[in-house]
Amino acid sequence: MNWREAVTDFSTNIFKDLPPKYTSYEIGKYEPCPSMPLQMFLFLNVFMFPFWIVTTIIFLYLKFQCLGHLTQFLSITVFIMIIFIELMRLYLGYTGNLSEKIPELAGFWMLSILLQLPLHTFLLINPYLQQRPVELTLNGVMWLLLLAELFTGFHALREAAARAKRYFALKTHLRATSNKAKVA
Repeated sequence: MNWREAVTDFSTNIFKDLPPKYTSYEIGKYEPCPSMPLQMFLFLNVFMFPFWIVTTIIFLYLKFQCLGHLTQFLSITVFIMIIFIELMRLYLGYTGNLSEKIPELAGFWMLSILLQLPLHTFLLINPYLQQRPVELTLNGVMWLLLLAELFTGFHALREAAARAKRYFALKTHLRATSNKAKVA
């Protein structure tokens, strides 16, 4: 028994519940299955993001002279970083979720947890920013949206990886069985 037959027999034992024959057309057709909760949170985030930008700019302009020099520098730096990272993050989230691309979803999730969460937390809990209730509420909503996107993004990433793994295993199994049929 050569290694190809051993792999084929092993994969046949693993995938017992599969129908015996698939055409290459059926296996070549991979339809992405996006995560609806993640897509809803991304949509809400895209809707809220311009309001957050405008509100933050207005309030930052109004209270800029009252802030200390370090707080002025940090608030401007964090605000600019959040804008650019959020644009990249939302693009990666939409692309990764709608087309079920694992690298884009992983990039979205890593940008969310490593950069956006600390930056939004800084804006939310820093007492030196002298936040008004409107700012505090909007920053809290953006922070909660970010947390929801983290949880649903992790679930979507895990499901996309599992689907890709199953698809690859099925394709490998069918390739092995078709090669075995050609040899016999």
